[in-house]
Amino acid sequence: MFDYLKKKAIQERVNDELLYEYVLDEIENKRMARGLWAKALANANGDDNKVQSIYMKYRVQSIKDAFSILEISYNDYKKDKLFQFIKYKLFDIVEKKEKQTAIKQKEQTIIKKEQTIIKKEEIKELSSEMKLKKLVEEDGYVFLSPRIIRKNGTWDDYNVKYDNSKIVLLSGDNFIKEYTLSAP
Repeated sequence: MFDYLKKKAIQERVNDELLYEYVLDEIENKRMARGLWAKALANANGDDNKVQSIYMKYRVQSIKDAFSILEISYNDYKKDKLFQFIKYKLFDIVEKKEKQTAIKQKEQTIIKKEQTIIKKEEIKELSSEMKLKKLVEEDGYVFLSPRIIRKNGTWDDYNVKYDNSKIVLLSGDNFIKEYTLSAP
């Protein structure tokens, strides 16, 4: 087990060296990633001698992150194949995956908005019923079920008839009380 981990760590250092070599090749051929170069310039505190080394650290990490996003191990590539893959494919694949992720996120946002609209409509429909129930409860009644209430402090139960504009309390078939919402 220890030997395996040691070999893996050695392999990662060797491959990190390959990534740094690739980045150096980018710099020498003036093919830097502009955003990372700008970030390195900003973080060099005006020291032009530090820009290149800062850029190299950022770029190597950027490449590692891209492999990580794709869940691909760069340790499996030999130098030439690794350089070609990074140069011609890696960031195109990452960009496609990011676009797919963005599309999925937009779809989820649309679904959530639609669900919110539906909930708001349901709340609007329920709001008059809830307001009526609140009036009944404020008058000292407790809902035992949607169709049965009890006067607090008593054993007197009443049937409830409900429609969107009123609640009617009945004892058997006898009218007890009616609650209606006043117009807004």
